[in-house]
Amino acid sequence: MEAGLSDEFQLTRNIAPVADRFLGDLLDALDVPRAHIVASSFGGFLALRSAAATPDRIDRMAQMLCPALAPGMTVPPVMRGLSNPFICWLAPKLPPSKGYNLRVLRDLGHGASLDGHRIPDLFHDWYLALQRHTPLMRNEIALIAAAISGKGIDQATALDANVLSRVQAPTLFLWGEADGFGGPDVARGVTAAMPNASLELFPGFGHLPWMDDPDQIGARTVAFLRGN
Repeated sequence: MEAGLSDEFQLTRNIAPVADRFLGDLLDALDVPRAHIVASSFGGFLALRSAAATPDRIDRMAQMLCPALAPGMTVPPVMRGLSNPFICWLAPKLPPSKGYNLRVLRDLGHGASLDGHRIPDLFHDWYLALQRHTPLMRNEIALIAAAISGKGIDQATALDANVLSRVQAPTLFLWGEADGFGGPDVARGVTAAMPNASLELFPGFGHLPWMDDPDQIGARTVAFLRGN
């Protein structure tokens, strides 16, 4: 696993033990005893597992969107094919394209923002450059393939109610109702499994809600982390 030009991390099929210690190891490296956490998608999975395993390290947590491997989560069609070994091998060798990226964004629930021109061209240019000039796509595809099977989520690595019930940190979920990984029903199920979680749903927002309205999502996140 590698994002941008960071060092590569070797994935294993069972990523749960890595997730359990992820934030603790990170905070140790930064010499920070406790911290607020803002997380999303696969980062949301890491944060929830870590918060359950090391509750003394997390103060407050804002989760944007459906965390990866949440109970009831589905896999969007454009990603489901990556469970096929041939497609997983072929996909990183294909040149990235704006058309494919737009299809992914629509699968993730951002169709309304794309149609309303609320996602700027600068984002598309930046993401294409990231795909072309770093190993991002190769490692993202390997990560997705490690977490899903042809039938959907690999249950050996999925979050479950037992893990969620052990997350003590006050947690706010900012969840787009059109999230391609799971809509309001999934959101309510995840929140109900946690003792100190609250949920705010955003109609028309997708899996990356800060892309749909960065000012609104940013302001709500800051307010929550300040205790408001």
